[in-house]
Amino acid sequence: MKKKLKIYTILFVVALILVGLPSVVKYHRIGRFIPMPTQYDKLEYAELPDEYYTSRDTLENGFVSSASQSVIYDVYVEHKPVSLDSKVLVSSTPNQKYVVDMKKVHLQAPVSHTSKVYNRLISLIQYVLAIMIVWILVLVIKLIRSILKGEVFVSQVSKYLEKAGVILSVFFIFRWTVKFVIAMYLSHTIELARYYIVFRNDTNCMLILTGLALMIISQIILMGKDLKEEQDLTI
Repeated sequence: MKKKLKIYTILFVVALILVGLPSVVKYHRIGRFIPMPTQYDKLEYAELPDEYYTSRDTLENGFVSSASQSVIYDVYVEHKPVSLDSKVLVSSTPNQKYVVDMKKVHLQAPVSHTSKVYNRLISLIQYVLAIMIVWILVLVIKLIRSILKGEVFVSQVSKYLEKAGVILSVFFIFRWTVKFVIAMYLSHTIELARYYIVFRNDTNCMLILTGLALMIISQIILMGKDLKEEQDLTI
């Protein structure tokens, strides 16, 4: 019991230090060497390419189109090294002008351009995350029921807290790892004009901190239970 409490406390302190580190530590460039932009790299407003349509029929008044099913990528990006003659994105209005530097973008591609293995893997990951969330909710309901019954300093409540803490911690680590692997994969398979894909940790760090805190509390409850039993024996 005391050994577990010590281990959980050390893990909590380590996680707290990692979360508190400067944001630069959370930011990583991923992928192969990125060459300088060329004259063929374009980032512009344009008509939607034909491959994004399942049909595109011409009528007298224009086009009647049916958009094809697409895959969405939400990725963090960083500007490629620019040469002196490279252009930048500029937002211009009659009164103001700003240089635009994107950090996160929403990419869309036809399903035909993506790997079936990748799509199935993403679906599997979503199922695993959903199962973990449901599991946590079940444990929370059981915990609330035990507390309402007045069973606070009992081993069962401690087990519920410990399991919930472990699942929250595993949920954070699993989601962080998945995001890292996906960012690495996309950085090697998707080529963007003027930008390259990077990994940035946007998983809520409170998940692992809360999980470790619950694990610590579970051991404190067990210690409180033992102290209560000792007092009852003494009396």
